[in-house]
Amino acid sequence: MLPLVNRGAMLKAVALSLSVAFIFVVLWLIGVDLFLSLVSRLHPAWVALFAALYTLSFALRAARWKVIAEAASGGSVGFSKLVTINFSGWFVNEVTPAKVGDILRISLLASQGGVSFGESTSTIAVERAFDVLSIALVSSALLFAAGFSSYIPFHIKLIALVIFAILALILILTLAFCVAGPRIINVLRLHMISVRLHNLTYGLAVGMRDGVQKLSRKPKALAITALLSPPIWVSDALSIYIFINAVGIPELSQTLLLAVLAGVYPGVWLTDAATLNLYLSPFSSVSVGVCMMAALLGFASKFFPVVPGGFGFYELIVAMTISITGLPLNIGLAVALLDHVARLAYCSATGLPSLVHNGIGVGFILSGHVHKASKNHLK
Repeated sequence: MLPLVNRGAMLKAVALSLSVAFIFVVLWLIGVDLFLSLVSRLHPAWVALFAALYTLSFALRAARWKVIAEAASGGSVGFSKLVTINFSGWFVNEVTPAKVGDILRISLLASQGGVSFGESTSTIAVERAFDVLSIALVSSALLFAAGFSSYIPFHIKLIALVIFAILALILILTLAFCVAGPRIINVLRLHMISVRLHNLTYGLAVGMRDGVQKLSRKPKALAITALLSPPIWVSDALSIYIFINAVGIPELSQTLLLAVLAGVYPGVWLTDAATLNLYLSPFSSVSVGVCMMAALLGFASKFFPVVPGGFGFYELIVAMTISITGLPLNIGLAVALLDHVARLAYCSATGLPSLVHNGIGVGFILSGHVHKASKNHLK
């Protein structure tokens, strides 16, 4: 039997290999020429708008987390500190699988925010519960809005329903653990496996339960948290629409259509064979509603990523959803990959300095020592 460290290293290597493989597969489906052509068409104003909205979403997340943390602990937590912790956590989530960044956020809040480890864990649980609710509510509103659901193919509705069902299950399990976590731990009889594991999980469960109970006794904090949650995901979900326009797809499709009608082959715009599909497809623009729906379903697929950043799965779901507009699958994949790379670049630019600021070495993250770092910060 492999030692635990070796197995951990092997799992990380497999996850990284899968991530690289998925990126290569996505690029192969897109076509490198097409992807580079779209990159060269990026309009700086649209890219700046993406950066501004993504920054706004981080500010809203920090404001919401501040409300949740202060309600759970009864103390004061600095807004700027929460911003840097979020930057750190989001970067780690982009380069590691299984939401390791959330573990880091729990640790940093507990060590630097004056919040107990259990209460810190409860804030993330509450935050994720509101995230699930917000994605489900906004997606449902888009999916069933008048005039929007009439032309959505069955397979897209099926994907949405499956994702909603998974989100609902996650929400129910999260709420159940927040309310009755200690009893659930006792029922699982973890002490028969490991007394240390039982004590650790039981302590976390008690902290989560107490933190949620404190928050539930503060209706104002609950109301503010509920009001802040949907705008976070709306501002995030606009990114696909932004990159659709940043590469000039609406204008490009109209130009190509005119060129076809005039009998001129538009080889100067796109060298990829998908050009034919693009200008023959029945669309002249891609609506913001479809783009937001695609992004939200893609975000939902990243809640428990198997590979770092959810590369591959996110692109496929986004591309399949916006394909209902007539946009070819490889064009949708290219837009989703551009969006994903932009997020990674932003998180790297903000996350790496934030890790250093928070006293976490990048080597610890990349070597998988987040749990060890968490223990050190809790001392």
